[in-house]
Amino acid sequence: MVQSFTTLFDIKAAGGIPPYSSEQIDGYLFGFAVAAAFVVVLTLFSKQKDLKRLIVLPVLAVGVAGYLLLDFWDRHGAIHALSAGRLNVVQGCVSDFQTNAGEPHSTKNSIPDETWRIGGDRFGYKNWSELPGYHRMEAREGVVHKGQFLRVSYLVSPVFGRKEIMKIELGARSCG
Repeated sequence: MVQSFTTLFDIKAAGGIPPYSSEQIDGYLFGFAVAAAFVVVLTLFSKQKDLKRLIVLPVLAVGVAGYLLLDFWDRHGAIHALSAGRLNVVQGCVSDFQTNAGEPHSTKNSIPDETWRIGGDRFGYKNWSELPGYHRMEAREGVVHKGQFLRVSYLVSPVFGRKEIMKIELGARSCG
């Protein structure tokens, strides 16, 4: 018997991976402007002998710019992988479902707010809109629940190695 599935989430149906929003771009520009103003103010008010110590500021600015470029490259790679159809697919029962009892974390590199498994594949995400792919927690109208039989299509983030969920389908079979 062929398993029937109902689509719960499909990023292609939603228009694909969105480009950076104007709010994200404004935030990045504001961050660069504040960093530049900080460097200028410190340079103007420092004594000449202290200028050697300020070398750390341009190095820090290059580090931040590098991270932002990696983030852009990661999103660009995910968009191309999705459009080329290079997705991994796994199906099975949702197990090991865990959600953060407190407030969601605010950075991409901290602990995920929600995690679960299908077989040997572990998925985790934050409840925020900057990540490409699915990222809605169960407590905030998410579609993933413990014990569901799901088919999940995902890609592995080219830079950060995260599993980015592109499609979630609910199977008619129950997991008991």
